[in-house]
Amino acid sequence: MVNGPTDDPVTLVLHELRAPLGLMATAARCAAEECTDDFLRGRCEAIVGAAERLLRTAHTVFTLTQAASLVQRSTFAPAASVRGIVGDLQGLGLSARLAVEGPADEFAFEASQDQFETLVTSLLSNAQDHAEPGTSLDIHIAPRTDGLAIEISNTPAQRSRHSGLGLGSHIADQLAGLLPVTLQRRTDAGRFSVEIFLASPQRGAMPQTARPRRLTNEGHSRIPAQS
Repeated sequence: MVNGPTDDPVTLVLHELRAPLGLMATAARCAAEECTDDFLRGRCEAIVGAAERLLRTAHTVFTLTQAASLVQRSTFAPAASVRGIVGDLQGLGLSARLAVEGPADEFAFEASQDQFETLVTSLLSNAQDHAEPGTSLDIHIAPRTDGLAIEISNTPAQRSRHSGLGLGSHIADQLAGLLPVTLQRRTDAGRFSVEIFLASPQRGAMPQTARPRRLTNEGHSRIPAQS
């Protein structure tokens, strides 16, 4: 039995589910690629999407409940991390436009880079899942006088393609509290957006200890493309 925060039964269950969910997603993807029946192929693709969403949730929850002593903090450039994540996910089917204002790349932030990238990936994935088919996400990064704002916006689907317990928002709020950053959600003119605000006294100082970023969602092999 693991001692500490990971004793939480939900975390343990999600951790144990990661291997079978990965196998399920792989098997369903192979079946979809070989299937000649449109209906069956669609069902296989739905299984892949559901398994991968659960994999992302499992990894995020496990990251969230790590003991504080295991969390590695560093000084890194959030804008560079977001650029890398968006680029990775665009290669996996994410439809998104990224805009970076002025000296946003110069902003440095001290926190867990893994937790920050998990938060951004989770918010992008959730926004993609609940966007109107055929539309793109907009990611806007802009410096503020007292920090950096990263806004993710989409056009919400008239009818959500996914149902669930709303874990995505709860997990994002928990990660935001650990970093710490501030999340603000709003709806305006048919667009939904969530803003990540990072305040740091190190604004303007280029990071010296940041490590190369990586996509942090273990088992995340793709984000289903919009149709």
